[in-house]
Amino acid sequence: MTSSLYYDIDQLKYSDLLTRLEQYSSDKQMQIFALSLPKSDLKSEDYAHSNCFLLMSVGYKVALINGGTSPQEYEFFCEDIDDVIKYLYSKYEYRSTLGRYKEWGEQFIVKDKTLDNLNDLDVFWSSLKVTLPKDVKTTELLVTLCTGSVNDIKRVKADVPTTTLDRVKQKIQAFDADQTRFIYQELDKKIVKIQGLSGTGKTELLLHKLKELYQKPEKYKIFVTCHNKILADSLHHRIPRFFNFMKVTQQIEWGKRLWCTNAWGGFADENSGLYRYICYFYQIPFYPYKDVASFDKACQMAISHLNEKYKGKPIDPALDYIIIDECQDFKNGFYELCQMVVSKQVYMAGDVFQSIFAEDLSRNYAADYFLTKCYRTDPKTLMFAHGLGLGLFEDKRLRWLSREDWEACGYNYEENDTNIILKRSPVRRFLDMDDQDHYESMRLVRYKENGFFEDLHNEIQHIINENPTFTIDDLCIILLDNNQTIYETANYLEAKIYEWFGWKVNKAYETKKSIPGTLLVSNRNNVKGLEYPFVICVTKKIVLNYTYRNAIYTMLTRSFLKTILFLPNEGSNISESIMYGYHEIMTKRQMTIRVPNDTEKREIETRFQAAKRRMPFDDLLKKLISEMQVPDETEKHALYQSANYMGWEDLSEEEIKEKLFELFRLRTKGG
Repeated sequence: MTSSLYYDIDQLKYSDLLTRLEQYSSDKQMQIFALSLPKSDLKSEDYAHSNCFLLMSVGYKVALINGGTSPQEYEFFCEDIDDVIKYLYSKYEYRSTLGRYKEWGEQFIVKDKTLDNLNDLDVFWSSLKVTLPKDVKTTELLVTLCTGSVNDIKRVKADVPTTTLDRVKQKIQAFDADQTRFIYQELDKKIVKIQGLSGTGKTELLLHKLKELYQKPEKYKIFVTCHNKILADSLHHRIPRFFNFMKVTQQIEWGKRLWCTNAWGGFADENSGLYRYICYFYQIPFYPYKDVASFDKACQMAISHLNEKYKGKPIDPALDYIIIDECQDFKNGFYELCQMVVSKQVYMAGDVFQSIFAEDLSRNYAADYFLTKCYRTDPKTLMFAHGLGLGLFEDKRLRWLSREDWEACGYNYEENDTNIILKRSPVRRFLDMDDQDHYESMRLVRYKENGFFEDLHNEIQHIINENPTFTIDDLCIILLDNNQTIYETANYLEAKIYEWFGWKVNKAYETKKSIPGTLLVSNRNNVKGLEYPFVICVTKKIVLNYTYRNAIYTMLTRSFLKTILFLPNEGSNISESIMYGYHEIMTKRQMTIRVPNDTEKREIETRFQAAKRRMPFDDLLKKLISEMQVPDETEKHALYQSANYMGWEDLSEEEIKEKLFELFRLRTKGG
């Protein structure tokens, strides 16, 4: 259950007030924080004031509330609040940009407030409201400082940005109430799960949780992991920068107290992956990709080896905590293995919508923390990505969701006899950009035959011209199709980009990492977890396929500002109904979707179940190759490696079989 109120004050003592604040925050769509003290690394017992607290929200001055104590005790509380905020103000170097704390602290921190002032919340908050954009920004910086969502003051600066791109670059990362709960609340359970759409801040929250755990006096051993190699590399480089910025004084002990790699790893290095480390720690067999292909199978075999080794006795923990990003990329075997080898907890974060093709949707909503507000991608872009991802604009839907499903994804749901209407509440993403109705966050470009590179050049040049502070790191290009031609396109694109702009290209599917000062060009498998102000997605055909539609949703939502979808004029399969849905979203900020009849719903479910029965692509390849008359194991492996690179995931089993025979014939003939 999401909430716009975060509090750490006594729930029993202030139950009536908290109930009213909860309702008020929901009605006014404002995030409210009721704190006993600002979040800091100072010892809280030295600043204990059980009958005083502070109330804060972006756009309002901070109020120090006397909850029923003596004037002297309240004065001590006010002095302590000043001490803690001054400490944080100095620690994170706010003075270098905002000036002396005294110059603005007294202006934005209001004292002499009591519980009686909270009888009428409208009057109370109106008395604290600020209106000037610079003052609103100051309150946002103060809220983030006190809630632990600290920002780099050199990046966000004191002035109010004037261009849209600068709003992105100076964007203040402000946790909402649900996000704050995840960081500071401690749950008594082995697996703690956070679910949210793309852009809800899951990765940033995991970094803050990591910081909190790593600074504990117990010196915990923590492994941060994910499925995707490029995301793992990005996280590995991001952690030291994050720790340095957050003034973490403890040195990072890589390979002793902290690890950050992808989940599998390789035999040559026991620290190269979580599964590899587990096998090394327990001295159980490690199975590389070429032997089992399925990571879930490798995890299941590790579980069997551990059960056999310990024979029902307690398992010696290999780690204290495991933190998993993009957890929807894994199956249950991995979660079970992680749970077996930690002494404390497994924290896992995933995108509920990417799990929406799961068999049991209700399982996805059993998360401990559920984030529905997307602070990265504009709601119009997000709606189109969802509609296209599920085939909602077309007669042949991929999945039909219930009202509960849509509301769990943050939608406002209306229904009549024939249609449902889906809307998203506006989310304040950038300062002074509350009304984004007229901002073009999503655009379709229909390029003419043989005109792709000309139109792409024009589009990039337009982005540069419209954004004076644009740099090469503000853009990425994603080739959505899953076939061999995209690699030929990427090679040609690399030459054209250098010819046009003198930029170097980083082909992420080769490097498996992001490289500053280069233009990232990638297939759809190596961008997950990354984000850019501008994203250009390229596809030759809108395919009615679960894997493709899941990928197109993920890729369209990588952008802060604008996503541009490139499609050919002819043969792209973008129907009039898709275009109607696109225009309705861009003009009315809603989707009107026809409700299928009972027969159509049964057909949707039948197609879905048939798709679920299809085995994973890796396993299917191995099965089909094993059924062929391939002379030896070496040739089988070579055929598998070649086929796995061809991008056949979206093809039917019969089509894959035909292509395997053709590939084998060509390899044999070439030999």
